[in-house]
Amino acid sequence: MTKAELAAYKAYPYETGTKGLICKNSRQIFIRGYEQAEKDLALTWQDIAKIDDMLREVENCIACIDLPTMGREEYYEEVLRRYNELKNESKN
Repeated sequence: MTKAELAAYKAYPYETGTKGLICKNSRQIFIRGYEQAEKDLALTWQDIAKIDDMLREVENCIACIDLPTMGREEYYEEVLRRYNELKNESKN
């Protein structure tokens, strides 16, 4: 059973009578939506290329970021922040 199916059965657990039919249809709708969301959120090779570019940008941007004193977590959070900004801009 897929993650989508498990989530659908938790959300719509009934199996008997008319309510069971409604839940079965609701499960199928839920599963399709869940699977589409997984596809929408999946990274593409283009996304990885953008992230790779951002890694280089952050490394080269010593003027805007104090890279020598920046820890690993801060470094990747900066890359993630830039990537999320780019994704939000492309949605608008």
